[in-house]
Amino acid sequence: MSTLELKLNYLYSVKRAIGRAITEKGVSVNDADTFLSYANKIRAIQGGTSGPGGSEIAADDFLDILYSDPFKINISETIRNIDLTIPNAMESVFINYKQVVNNAPDTTPFNAGDTIHYTYTGDKHSVHVASGIYRLPCQGAQGGFRSSSDFGGWGGFARGVIRIESAVTFFIYPGGAGNNGGFNGGGVRQGFPNNRGGGASDIRIGVDDLLARVIVGGGGSSDGASNKPGKRGGGENGESATESYGTGGQGATQTAPGTGDSAVPDSRGQFGIGGTGINRSGGFGGAGGGGWFGGAGGYPDTTGDDDRGGGGGSGYVLTSASHKPAGYLLSNAYFLTETILSQGGNAGNGLVVLEIIEKF
Repeated sequence: MSTLELKLNYLYSVKRAIGRAITEKGVSVNDADTFLSYANKIRAIQGGTSGPGGSEIAADDFLDILYSDPFKINISETIRNIDLTIPNAMESVFINYKQVVNNAPDTTPFNAGDTIHYTYTGDKHSVHVASGIYRLPCQGAQGGFRSSSDFGGWGGFARGVIRIESAVTFFIYPGGAGNNGGFNGGGVRQGFPNNRGGGASDIRIGVDDLLARVIVGGGGSSDGASNKPGKRGGGENGESATESYGTGGQGATQTAPGTGDSAVPDSRGQFGIGGTGINRSGGFGGAGGGGWFGGAGGYPDTTGDDDRGGGGGSGYVLTSASHKPAGYLLSNAYFLTETILSQGGNAGNGLVVLEIIEKF
């Protein structure tokens, strides 16, 4: 989608708001009216129509506001007559037209051959991506540890190639290591707030929602006892804790989280979130890693010492054969090719990379 199309689409979301403002001044409008006709309607309003903060759009200035400055691009005379009829359900508050259009998103000016690294910051990155072909490597984050980094489960790796036909927004989430808070789904560890499961690293397309993830690098889990390591995240199935100390700590799969211990629901992973590492009888279990589905937390036995680590979160790549849970938001237009899913391999924080193969 071109920059012009993006800006025109953005106008749809404010046309009715402007129309409502005109209506409240005593002049009728309807959905079939073009923006061009709004200029004449505003001229029927004494003093113009008020915008936010008491600012006014004077009638004589309306066409200049509409057709030149907001777009910051050349618009032909034919655009002046375009019918921007909008859907029925829109906001009913007036939004200053010029301000909104000036803030409309442009696509990020990447070039073929560019490689952009999105590192952990504790927040997402919102990136407007133009049509083209992109490679998407994602590394999940390492789970937390108490004594040595050797005992934090490593984050997994996912990669795929995607073809984008129309410009869209990517919401990019590099996961946080468990010792940095486990951003993006790392499970909580009771008694050790800074020793969580590792966060997943993922990309969401169009909507900032777990059900819009196209690719996920699973996070590793945290350790239990100081000598009971966390497990690797990623791959089709996160790694499970199998030591004979306590219960829980199962790795997540493509279709379900780690189950945890049935007596403690919090130990079970969730969609996108690792299960809680439980404090019981003086012992501490490890927290599950974040992922497509989250790994389970560990549940100590009653012997008074620390027990097994948590389970790793699963990775994910969207393909024709991949699992799509109820409510999944992405269509086959976003299927990935040349996919890889593997357990482990990444220590520390997660990472998402955008490799631009081709621009259309």
